[in-house]
Amino acid sequence: MGKDNNSDKHFALNQKIISKERSSDAIHLEGQQTQDRIDNFAYMMMKSFRDFQEIEESIKKRSHVQSGYDETAHKQTYISNLINQQKEEFKQVYHKASLKLEDEREQLLRERNNLSWD
Repeated sequence: MGKDNNSDKHFALNQKIISKERSSDAIHLEGQQTQDRIDNFAYMMMKSFRDFQEIEESIKKRSHVQSGYDETAHKQTYISNLINQQKEEFKQVYHKASLKLEDEREQLLRERNNLSWD
């Protein structure tokens, strides 16, 4: 009777371990996709700022206006820093979630390994 019970427990723990591994893979994929989206957004924003700066330069040349203050560059720097900050925060969130799942998986492994096969 104990043999069947431990066998059932092994099976149940194996299923839970597999579930944690799948969740971990899903979290990793989601994190990578989020990073890719942020990178694409950052690229498009910086491209837009470069385009806008070219337009501003063209207008300045035609109007013969010289300005020492470049508001667009300051905004670009601000947005770039904000995007990088958000990117780091997302990395931390996904890293914490990944560590939590790994800890849970390891606990299940220890529990399974402590069961006898007798």
